[in-house]
Formats: sequence, structure tokens, C-alpha cells
Amino acid sequence: MRQDLPELNQSNLNRVFEHVYDVVHDGVPSHANMRDDRLSGMIAALQAMQYFNFRYRPNDINRLFPLTSPIFGYKRSADGTSLWLALIVAVQELYGLTDEQLLQEVLPQVTLRK
Repeated sequence: MRQDLPELNQSNLNRVFEHVYDVVHDGVPSHANMRDDRLSGMIAALQAMQYFNFRYRPNDINRLFPLTSPIFGYKRSADGTSLWLALIVAVQELYGLTDEQLLQEVLPQVTLRK
């Protein structure tokens, strides 16, 4: 994991995934009013990566479907699933996580389900 990024603990991860659908809405990002500027900045960076992943990297996000579906139980054909996977890929890449780290250490901490 990267030293200068916010810690990937349960609280921060749930705050990240609270905004999983923000990329489909226009206007002021809902994370803009957070008290933690670093976390807010990280969420903004993750959302930019998520948008790019969602639009242009379907193979990369679909690769994670069979790995993460047992954790989240989402449906293959739903756009919401693709938004979740696109954000998961963004977290994985920003933090330099292996699939094993992602699946065993990080994603099980996400208790939020939308």
C-alpha cells in the first residue's frame, strides 16, 4: 500500500463506496463537503479513475466480476455492478494492491451495500 494515501480502513472504504454512483450525476460532488481534505481529494481521484475505467476499460473491470461477486453478490448485467467494479479497479490501482490483497484484506472491510 502507498504511504501517503489515506488508510484503507473500514470507515474510509465505506466513505469511498458511499460515492460509487456519483460519477453518473452532474453538479457538485457529494464528497466536496468532507472535513478530511485528503480523503476528499482521494475520492475525487478515485472517481476520475472510476469514470475512465467504466467508459474505456470493460475487460479490466469484468475480470474482477467472478472474484468479487461472492463478496458483494451483484448481478452481471447491471450498470451498477460495472460502477462498483470500476471503482474497485481504481482502488486496486491507486494503492498498488494485488488481487489477493484486494480480496482478503481490503474488500471484506466494505460493509456498505447500495
